[in-house]
Amino acid sequence: MLSSNLTIFSMNSCRNPRVIMAVNILQDMLFRYRGMIGAHLILGGVDCARSHLYRVGPYGSMDKVPYLVMGSGKLPAMGILEDRFKGNMDLEEAKALVSDAIHAGIMKSPYNYKRQGTNISQIQHLFYLKL
Repeated sequence: MLSSNLTIFSMNSCRNPRVIMAVNILQDMLFRYRGMIGAHLILGGVDCARSHLYRVGPYGSMDKVPYLVMGSGKLPAMGILEDRFKGNMDLEEAKALVSDAIHAGIMKSPYNYKRQGTNISQIQHLFYLKL
């Protein structure tokens, strides 16, 4: 639904949609269902203005943040991000920071008592593909 709405906007106006438009569409849909969907979403992107990162809650609430974590290992991951995040990081610093935060979240998660699934090299490879 989100993709089709943004595509229709792009075709009708002959310009690319902004990230905030996608956030507003998600907010409206989640608010309409009053939390019955139960989705906690992270939405990020780059538009003509700059890069954006948003958290959209199940009732349509929205927060714009510089960094964000979710899940069972969010506390240790947030600790790493709060300690080492800088607003003007270069790409390699950012990749190392995200990799360390994900690793801390996986290793300290209360649901990962056997400490399995810690293949951070796959995550780093994904960064090279996406960025």
